[in-house]
Order: sequence, then structure tokens, then C-alpha cells
Amino acid sequence: MSSKIPQDVKARVCASAQHRCGYCLAQQRYTLLVLEIEHIIAKAKGGTEAEGNLWLACRLCNNAKGI
Repeated sequence: MSSKIPQDVKARVCASAQHRCGYCLAQQRYTLLVLEIEHIIAKAKGGTEAEGNLWLACRLCNNAKGI
């Protein structure tokens, strides 16, 4: 998780996602690694740190985006 995102925002994103990956819907308790806060629109493409541009992803799904 990015350290630039405030803890309260991270908590709200996690709660909103019901602690599930936004791609495969795996629950945090069933993944081996902590779910990551991800940008829906990448910062490199003009995305922001706004709460509406953030969601959760497991490491496998987050890494698979680049393939």
C-alpha cells in the first residue's frame, strides 16, 4: 500500500470493498498476502490519490494487469 494515502482513506477503501480483491473477489482472510490499494486509473495516466480512484487488489491480480 502506498504510504501517501492516509490511513483513514485506506480503511474506508478496505471497508467499501468488504476486504475483497476488486478483480477476483478473494477475501483478505483467504489470500496469502495483504490486499493492496490500487489506482483504478494509474497515476501515470493522470489518475489521482482520490478515494474514488482507489480499490483493493490481491497481488496476483494486480501483477496480472501488466501482462
